[in-house]
Amino acid sequence: LDPTENQEQALRSHAGAVRLAYNHALYEIYQNWNAVKKGEETEYLKTNHYAIRKRFNKIKDEKYPWWNENSKEAYSTGAMNAARAFQNYFDGRSRPPKYKKKSPYSDTEGIIFTTGVRRLDDNRHFTLPKIGKMRLHENAKKLSWLLHNDAKIGNVTVKYQQSRWKLNVTMQVPDDLFLKYVDQRTKRDKKKIVGIDLGIRKAAVFSDGTVIENPKAFERNVRKLRRLNKELSRRKKWNRQTGEVASHRWMKTKRKLEKQHGKIVNYRVDHAHKLSRHVVDDFKVIGLEDLNVRGMIQGKNMGRSVNDANFGRIRRFIEYKSAWYGSQVGFVDRFYPSSKTCSNCGEVKAKLSRNATVFSCDSCGHRMDRDLNAALNIERKVAQSYGETLNGHGDDGSGSDDSE
Repeated sequence: LDPTENQEQALRSHAGAVRLAYNHALYEIYQNWNAVKKGEETEYLKTNHYAIRKRFNKIKDEKYPWWNENSKEAYSTGAMNAARAFQNYFDGRSRPPKYKKKSPYSDTEGIIFTTGVRRLDDNRHFTLPKIGKMRLHENAKKLSWLLHNDAKIGNVTVKYQQSRWKLNVTMQVPDDLFLKYVDQRTKRDKKKIVGIDLGIRKAAVFSDGTVIENPKAFERNVRKLRRLNKELSRRKKWNRQTGEVASHRWMKTKRKLEKQHGKIVNYRVDHAHKLSRHVVDDFKVIGLEDLNVRGMIQGKNMGRSVNDANFGRIRRFIEYKSAWYGSQVGFVDRFYPSSKTCSNCGEVKAKLSRNATVFSCDSCGHRMDRDLNAALNIERKVAQSYGETLNGHGDDGSGSDDSE
């Protein structure tokens, strides 16, 4: 987006409204928990989105009479974020929710518009409630094409990220248009099955011998990040206690740092998209390991490399694209010793050093690349689940080619 100064002020105000609703929900619920603990109240407040929003609507006119300056969607977004934070805490996925702090120089919470005016005026302008008609930095011809083919605009999210205001649009596409697009991919001749070993040295090794190199987006940019962080620490920053604003040099360096982090994210997303698309386009059944990524990140001296390897994002992309393009994904148990098992005779090696790049079987003497050996074992394990006996090249071992 390229908002005007007034529109940027309005967007900042909406982001503040999201934070306000979120913090109000946390304060209300934590006060209730303390009261129940002391015996002053008998019932716990509900923490779902509807209950939080309903309680906020009851007090907003009295406590926040200026609330109408922003769209009601901002307060609804804050309530939804609070409900999700508590649900993650109850499910054991995170710690208790914390209050959000105000910072005029940091990324903002996304503002989700689900109702009201959400309109693409032309390829360069988009209209939102309370914000008005905003100029788009990029040409929206793809979005315009979808709208001309009977697609509808769903939720619209606006957020400040990497020193820019960004607009994300969810489209409701007609089934016939979606199926026409997907059919172009599903009608391609595909090999039967592949096992994929995801790793740090190499991003992915396929059981047919294909090797995808790890782009190492963070490692390639770590020196720039260090330099910019040192430069930022020497600048005069914003003081939260006194309200003293940051210097222009601090803001300039902060923008450079955020853009550098943005480049790293874009490298990773682009690599995951290309890898996942290649996999679902070429194979009917895809075998992956069910990796414990969180545990690997917490491991000694591995966290940064595992994060940079992008395991979680690659898996998610393969899963949803497989559903789109007619492929299936099978997972091997995380405790299955794919690297220690010989792909030739099936013997399991007692110990295998993490630094070893070549697998050598003590039983049959078979030697091959460690990652390729693991990929072949993953393929064989997944093939058993699907009732197929396939070799590493995706055929059934008979020498015939199904595509002929």
